[in-house]
Amino acid sequence: MKHCDRKGMTLIELIVALAIGVILLGAIYKVYTIQHRHYVTQTDISTMQQEARLALLILSRDIRMAGFLCSPDDNLGIGGYSCGITAGNHNDAPDNITIVYAAKGGRITVQQVNGVTVTLSADPEDLVAPDNEGKKYVSFEGVKRAFEVEGHKGETLTLTEAPPAYIADYNAKFYGIRAITYRVEGGVLIRDENTEDDEARPVIGGKDFPIVEDLQFRYLVNGNWVHDPAGMEENIRAVEINLLVRTPKEDPQDRNYRRPPLGDRPGSDVLDGYKRRVFSTVVQLRNVGEAE
Repeated sequence: MKHCDRKGMTLIELIVALAIGVILLGAIYKVYTIQHRHYVTQTDISTMQQEARLALLILSRDIRMAGFLCSPDDNLGIGGYSCGITAGNHNDAPDNITIVYAAKGGRITVQQVNGVTVTLSADPEDLVAPDNEGKKYVSFEGVKRAFEVEGHKGETLTLTEAPPAYIADYNAKFYGIRAITYRVEGGVLIRDENTEDDEARPVIGGKDFPIVEDLQFRYLVNGNWVHDPAGMEENIRAVEINLLVRTPKEDPQDRNYRRPPLGDRPGSDVLDGYKRRVFSTVVQLRNVGEAE
């Protein structure tokens, strides 16, 4: 009887094959992790860029309307802010800005004016919102000033001063005055209407997506760009917005970046793994400052 000569793998050959397999799997895994890391980073960058553009759009819209249907002479009590723009300049932290204008309304009109009593076409409800100090301010189409509300019941408003009686002749549109503050908190851009009933709301960023690192403004005053226009707010003609965003998480494999200087705030010397982008735009004001 003949026996077949069967040969199998020796132990050494098996160990070599396993070693080659482990090396190949390790290489594949390393390539995968690198590609996955790049994919996550690029996704975060794309998302933060989209959100930054959205933030500039919303910010620009409010800034452009600063001073609409109110006057710097109104002496509003809205948190101490005056009509137009109040700058909060900082060279060691993000800036903030407060914009006061007739921000709410346009769908309700004036039907009758009897001294300090104004009858509207509908109940303005939330348009007559108290600020953080409990005061309420409104304005009317064609009258560039604000009026403080003393009482509100249904369609009837009682003001502290009588508005022009002629606003009833052309059914002037009715507006609520707002003081809108933008600030950065914990990587989130906040929009706060400074009213008792309205909580501050995030514009971009969030607890799990803190992407806003800095916000700086410059102001065109009397032909010159300044960082702090204190005392010259009535002469602001344009606002430059500079927004710095970064990826929500650091890349531990690529720590070669620093927070750059922005506005009058110096940059950081500390290296980290955040990818950053700066977005800027200039907004011309429509209702503040004298024409040149």
